[in-house]
Amino acid sequence: MEEPEKRKLREITRGMQTKRITSRDKSHDRKQFDVEMATKRDEVLLCQEFKLYPKQNVIYTVTVTRAGVWYHPRTNANSYCDAKCVQFSDIIGCRCQKTVDSSSAFIKIFSYPFKKPLFRSKRSRRRIVVIFEVNLSSDFSSNLQVAETWRNVINCLARNLPVNKEDVGVFAPPAPGKLLMLVNPFSGPGKALQIFRNEIQPMLEEAEIPFKMQVTEYAGHAHKIVQNLILKEWYGIVIVSGDGLIYEVINGLMQRPDWEQAIRFPVGCLPGGSGNALCCSINYSAGEPVDLHIVLHSTFILIKHRIIPMDLVFVQTPSSRIFSFLSVTWGMMADIDYESEKYRAIGEARFTVGALKRIMNLRTYKGRFSFLPVAEYKPKVNNSNRSIVSKIRRFSWRSSRSTLNLTNVDDQSHSYQEFPSGLIRQTSSDQDLIPSRTRAVSENRTQENGFLPNLKEESPHQMSPARSEPNLSKSKSSGSNQLTRNDLDAMLVVENSLAGDNGTVEGNTNQNEISNEDDAGATDGRLDSVVWKLDKITASASREDFEIETETALAPKSSIGSVSCPLLPPLDQPVPGNWVTIDDSFIFVSVVYQTHLGSDMLAAPHAHLSDGFMYLVFAREGLSKSALLSLLMTFGDGGHIDSPNVEIVKALAFRIEPITEEGNMMVDGEKVECGPIQGQILPHLSRIMAMQ
Repeated sequence: MEEPEKRKLREITRGMQTKRITSRDKSHDRKQFDVEMATKRDEVLLCQEFKLYPKQNVIYTVTVTRAGVWYHPRTNANSYCDAKCVQFSDIIGCRCQKTVDSSSAFIKIFSYPFKKPLFRSKRSRRRIVVIFEVNLSSDFSSNLQVAETWRNVINCLARNLPVNKEDVGVFAPPAPGKLLMLVNPFSGPGKALQIFRNEIQPMLEEAEIPFKMQVTEYAGHAHKIVQNLILKEWYGIVIVSGDGLIYEVINGLMQRPDWEQAIRFPVGCLPGGSGNALCCSINYSAGEPVDLHIVLHSTFILIKHRIIPMDLVFVQTPSSRIFSFLSVTWGMMADIDYESEKYRAIGEARFTVGALKRIMNLRTYKGRFSFLPVAEYKPKVNNSNRSIVSKIRRFSWRSSRSTLNLTNVDDQSHSYQEFPSGLIRQTSSDQDLIPSRTRAVSENRTQENGFLPNLKEESPHQMSPARSEPNLSKSKSSGSNQLTRNDLDAMLVVENSLAGDNGTVEGNTNQNEISNEDDAGATDGRLDSVVWKLDKITASASREDFEIETETALAPKSSIGSVSCPLLPPLDQPVPGNWVTIDDSFIFVSVVYQTHLGSDMLAAPHAHLSDGFMYLVFAREGLSKSALLSLLMTFGDGGHIDSPNVEIVKALAFRIEPITEEGNMMVDGEKVECGPIQGQILPHLSRIMAMQ
């Protein structure tokens, strides 16, 4: 090689080495800065020097702040470069242990942080155990006392319990409540019991959560168990199964004489079946994966959960009354669900097989579809069809002692997040008034302050600016009809929102109270005490001013010993005049109130556990087989909402009246008679263990 070429190669090599050194120094400085700022910004609760097991020859400086447990080697001159942190949002439990023939005590921390595997684009949680050896004295009891102090503080902060620095030596977390675990060994491919023992039980033991596992023996067994359960002896019920067992538990609680208190009993779910739709919806709401190690992530949510309100839907057929938590389907989706039962052994793949079979034998379903929309309904013409909302409807409970003034409704709704710990088990009816408005939380945001022993309910009013919408602000007027941003968040329909426009909304002080018995109707021929609150607000956008009329249906939660459903007329009578009716042939009609109908079925991406309305997802006839196949493939990531062939409407009530004799109808994955069926949203009625 010639001399100039060698010189040039040396210069290039020297430049690369300098670049690597600079990059390493910057990384070191950044990490050192992060650690120093974390300890300065956050209060240091505990600090001690321990050994990191099994590294017996290295002493580590361990610090506990309110964010996590920091540790780095004491002997390293550049100790901050090697500093690591175990965040409390990832910790599920901490234990003290001892070994034979040793005076040392051990602090064992179980955490599940997100890690991005090689050659994969999606993150997943991975189990990491950190063990510190406490050997400050030759006396084991002294070392154990130090270890127990650290364990108590770590467990309290991991469960989001308040810890004062002055009390760290004497404070101990309360014991978690006992869970009743119902395991269905026949669900899906029949692996629920194996999943519980191999994956769920070890994590519960790491978190030191007491539980009793009971195996269901026959269809309807869970229904019988919850009807006779002494609720005060348990913290909550956790279902390890598919969606069928959840269906039994919800309806069993609603058929108890004390249903108003029983339905507020916390219910959790872990995947053990084929569909696992509610588990997927909970994971999606918490920002956890739904298609990768779903059992691990669902169990993590259960351990770190908060108690959150969940909407139910009252469903009425000519012969039954059902309380639904997931969906009502008619047409192709129902056929796929029911006809694929014979393929249960292959798990969730049975739905793919059923879909291909049904597309090859495509049929349409003629009938009448009626609903009470949240906003003014306009048929979907194309993707760009966005219009100004002119009318908004919502439904809310009211207590017998509350007034019908809209201002009082808003005031009490804001105090909902101030519920004291443990209120969920009280029998008082003071909090019957539960607001129906909320907003779907961004899927990438997790709630980090959930924990098992705390019964504080998560407020449904927390928002995340996930999509473009009008810049709404409070009215400066002193009138009683002031609408906040939270009010319109749930009222603006996604497909009809004013994306990109900035403006303000001011309340109109004109208010009217109208007892709307004719429109409201009554279930089983009984008139319920429902009052429609009418208001008008003026919104100012960048292009024009427009007026929005709001209708709020206020009704008591119960009527003559059963839940009140004032929006539904008797099933044998016509729907009220303010409903929309579509007479047509459909490919499928799905009434959905959770985000998922399966891990690969993101049916309603904007749905929320407690948003106070249903999502009507339907497609009319006219699609070819190839177009339908392409459409179904977009359901995995929610792309179908942009399809011109699919309509998605938010509604408070619905009715389906099939004319076609063939086909199936499913409620929460359970087959019901294919005939007239109607339903109404029951906002915030039940309680679920979840995170937001």
